[in-house]
Amino acid sequence: MELFVATCKDSVLNISINDLAGSLSPTFGNLSSLTDLSLARNNLLGEIPSEFGLLRNLKQLQLSENHLTGQFPYSIFNITSLVYLSVTQNNLSGNLPNDIGQALPNLRELYLAQNRFEGIIPASLSNASNIEYLHLSRNRFRAPIPLLGNMRKLIKLDLGQNSVFYYSSEFSVH
Repeated sequence: MELFVATCKDSVLNISINDLAGSLSPTFGNLSSLTDLSLARNNLLGEIPSEFGLLRNLKQLQLSENHLTGQFPYSIFNITSLVYLSVTQNNLSGNLPNDIGQALPNLRELYLAQNRFEGIIPASLSNASNIEYLHLSRNRFRAPIPLLGNMRKLIKLDLGQNSVFYYSSEFSVH
């Protein structure tokens, strides 16, 4: 796979569902013209290289249903062109960056479900006003859910099977 990645110049690279095995190559970061990268439903192992953050033109990143581990590289949260990000069903861990809502201004779909992310859901996420689909279920998030009032385009929110709760002084049971 390393040779293929080094020579590919297309803006779309979809090699999902191909039984690919092994780790992700840092040379993916050299594919600066990529707008869509899909490696979902393979047998990829190990960490996501921080070099993925060099893909500044990327609009869609699909790494779901692999065996990826480690912390999700913060460098990917600097790809402001991202519209779609999915890493569902891996073993990724760590906290989400506090500025996630400002870092990904064009993001419409965020799928982080079925991993091992933990900590709080950052309040800045409410600033991601273009989000339509937000799936954070089956992780280890805890604490209150931030107010999501700025997410006016939100169609689906899934926070199931975490340890989160919503608190509002406007809601009370008598």
